[in-house]
Amino acid sequence: MNDDALRYALLAVVGVLWATVVAFSVSRGEWLPTIVVIALTAMWLAARQLARFNRRRKGRRSDWPQGDSAWS
Repeated sequence: MNDDALRYALLAVVGVLWATVVAFSVSRGEWLPTIVVIALTAMWLAARQLARFNRRRKGRRSDWPQGDSAWS
């Protein structure tokens, strides 16, 4: 099994678990687990975006001016 297939299978399992927790807690009227799951998902997505942004920015650092000439 290649990496992409494994990644998508894991993502599908996590998605089903996420939907199950949210649906079960909402049906019972318990909002705290739903809020926690949504907050954790938002933090995970934000961390992924930040990591992607930092990887992209690191590649352009060599184009920045070096030394005191950058401030003059």
